[in-house]
Amino acid sequence: MNVLIYTRPKSETFFRNVVNGVFSYPNIVTYSDYNRIADVWAGDYIYNDKYDRDNAEFEKEVDDILPRCRTLRKMPPELAYKLARRYWNGIEEFFSNNNFDYLFTIPVDCYSLDIICRLAEKKGIHIISLIGSAFGGNAKLTVRGEYTKVREFITDEEVDQYVSQMTQVNYLSASEIKNVKKNHKSIYMFYVRRMLIEYGYYPIMKLIDHDPWNYHYNIYEVKGIPLKNRFNKTFEDKFKRLDNITFNPKTTVYYPLHLIPEATTDYWCLNVKEAADYNHFVLNIVKNADPGITFIIKEHPAMYGRRLLSFYDELNALANVILLHPMDRSNALLLKVDNVVVDNGTVGIEALLRKKRLLCLSDNYYRSFHPNAHMIHRVSRESLEIPLADYDNKLFMRSLLQGIFPSDFRNSQNGIPSSSPQQVIDGIRTYIDINGLPI
Repeated sequence: MNVLIYTRPKSETFFRNVVNGVFSYPNIVTYSDYNRIADVWAGDYIYNDKYDRDNAEFEKEVDDILPRCRTLRKMPPELAYKLARRYWNGIEEFFSNNNFDYLFTIPVDCYSLDIICRLAEKKGIHIISLIGSAFGGNAKLTVRGEYTKVREFITDEEVDQYVSQMTQVNYLSASEIKNVKKNHKSIYMFYVRRMLIEYGYYPIMKLIDHDPWNYHYNIYEVKGIPLKNRFNKTFEDKFKRLDNITFNPKTTVYYPLHLIPEATTDYWCLNVKEAADYNHFVLNIVKNADPGITFIIKEHPAMYGRRLLSFYDELNALANVILLHPMDRSNALLLKVDNVVVDNGTVGIEALLRKKRLLCLSDNYYRSFHPNAHMIHRVSRESLEIPLADYDNKLFMRSLLQGIFPSDFRNSQNGIPSSSPQQVIDGIRTYIDINGLPI
């Protein structure tokens, strides 16, 4: 079995152990965006002008590739185009010279992974892309947020456990548990840490690795943006608290915002315009809604002090918007509204479990499992009047649980080495068996 492993610092040993556990004596090749840690390096392509050649297949997809990558979006368009085309041509050549059965990776979160997965799919290479799950203590397989069935049999005890857990009045999602205690000090600490990374660490690593256009050394969140554009003395005044607002639940929509930049927005959302300019996309959704519809927009708690204040000002200037404080609990609001609009994320699952009408702007991984989840392109009065079906939470949860398997895997440089390879091996073997894939 010929296996290509995409690796980042500290993750190669983990993935090698997994691949060696899944297959008997696999032939492994490693690939990375980082120099000197794998058999093949992205820089071999993006710094080589031999790959500056026209490619009709690349041209068909370039308009979907460039806007989705947070690094390419910040580059001059000519440079972004050149790097992506060189990379496409290089990976295309690499795949032509090597016959791989599997690509082991993490979900797409940058243009290099985007391109390698696009070309792997064209070559018929099976992609196994691992990520931690919103259901604690579990993992799932997904390339771009799609649902992947990894188990056939789910016990009634598992179903009851998760339905009970997620429908409790005091339930908090993983993101809220981690972020709801953020304060003004957290804002300053984030800004200082990112300043050190972007003005210090990145330039040093570019020199050490001879890698000036490495995706990971060009992820800028604060560079060139003063702190006053994200936080000032009137910051808290821009939000309302849940206890202080009144609304008609039938004509009101809860619209939770995403953490950005993040793969769930850049690569899991349907509309490329959303990836390219998420704030503008949100504003258009609100402005294009039918008259008489109120939006309660709640900031993601992880974005506390990280989004531009001008965006909040634009939202507050709209008569049909109530901007809710990031630290108010999502679950508390879900109890009071009838309608929720999402792209993806666990808020949608929580809403469906609470018998809410869910309007989906993207075809997320759980939409097809529940009759109260509906694809829309704009929020209309008609969409708020779609009849609600009486659907058993246990049926919905059983389908969701078939898409996860027990594992402590976490998609981070520090988390990967401490994860258990055996749990991942068992999960992937089951996935391969139920899908009849080669082994």
